Amino acid sequence: MTTSTRTAIDNYYGSWASGELRRDRYDAAVSDDLEFRGSIDSVDGKEPFWAAVQEFKQLAQSVTVHAKVIDGDEGFVLYDCHTQPLGDLRFAEHFKVVDGKISQIRLVFDSIKLRPLMEQLRGN
Repeated sequence: MTTSTRTAIDNYYGSWASGELRRDRYDAAVSDDLEFRGSIDSVDGKEPFWAAVQEFKQLAQSVTVHAKVIDGDEGFVLYDCHTQPLGDLRFAEHFKVVDGKISQIRLVFDSIKLRPLMEQLRGN
């Protein structure tokens, strides 16, 4: 299971963390019934989360991974996301993979800087 867990997580980051959005890699990585819980948002479902990824990608320019740990059907990634205009933000992300697809994501970060900018993007 470790190989499919690593592949799913790598595909997930490959869908947004590089220079372009890649729906094919996202589809290969994420379960239809994904459950996402983060410091700002909670999103259920593959399609609603893809919309959130697209929104966040407006700010995210690149990612520097500091650590990736895979243990069976779970994974943990610590990374810096290089954003415009906020600079580097540190994120910790925990994944649960079922049948080779990510079924749960738990994202933790200091939302003080990011929250107002996300609200601005949403027109709030």
